[in-house]
Amino acid sequence: ILLAENLFGTYKNSSDMVVIRIGNGIGAAIMCNGQLLHGNGSGVGEIGHVVVVDGGERCSCGNDGCLETVASSRALIQQAKQLARSHPGSALHQLTTDIDAITLETIVEAFRLGDPLVTPLVTQVGYHLGSAIAHLISVVGTPRILLCGGLTEFGKPLMDVVRFEARRRCLTG
Repeated sequence: ILLAENLFGTYKNSSDMVVIRIGNGIGAAIMCNGQLLHGNGSGVGEIGHVVVVDGGERCSCGNDGCLETVASSRALIQQAKQLARSHPGSALHQLTTDIDAITLETIVEAFRLGDPLVTPLVTQVGYHLGSAIAHLISVVGTPRILLCGGLTEFGKPLMDVVRFEARRRCLTG
């Protein structure tokens, strides 16, 4: 995705940029000085395993409070299912006949319908993504960050929170 974006996309011909893909996991592809970072193993770009919540939920990697546990589509779906179970009158609950079948698309639809249960979930995801992105900007030094993946379906409301948090936490503002 990063190479295609660099050739044809928003940051065409940029020598420094980061593409973050948010799905069931969260990963980043990083380009510095025109070179894709590869590192010495498989850990480069594993932003989903940066701890953002002290004492948070156990992650599949063994750490507690990783970004993936609070900001991936898997985490959002899990949180939405818990809320739907305890709020049968919500749009989120009413959009499905089986709470265990709630998908990201169900959550996006509830969000578009203005379900007051979903908005705080999306805001929380944006908060954590923005915080992690601020750290990434501070380390890598580029403000050229592109997000892709299913969570971008939440559009401007999510992106506004991400931008606000990233700017608030970066030295560059």
